[in-house]
Amino acid sequence: MKFSQNTTGVPGSSENEDYFGSAIAAKSYSQDTSGITGTPETEDQFGAYLKLTDYTRDGRADLMIDTTEQLGYEDRWGLVHQLKG
Repeated sequence: MKFSQNTTGVPGSSENEDYFGSAIAAKSYSQDTSGITGTPETEDQFGAYLKLTDYTRDGRADLMIDTTEQLGYEDRWGLVHQLKG
């Protein structure tokens, strides 16, 4: 997937020599990560949907991670983890 400042939802506009994306930090999260609740299970679908936006309005992107948890054999419910930027 390719992103630019012309991508919908990305603030700003593309300009010559603005070096958009020249410094990117990436980190891997799982239900084993400190601060993330739950126990990893095969069918949890942790991270099936992600959203990066500034929910706290502090100028930093917050990461929302969706997961479907299993309660018993057939019961399923959704959960969203919010990691502040």
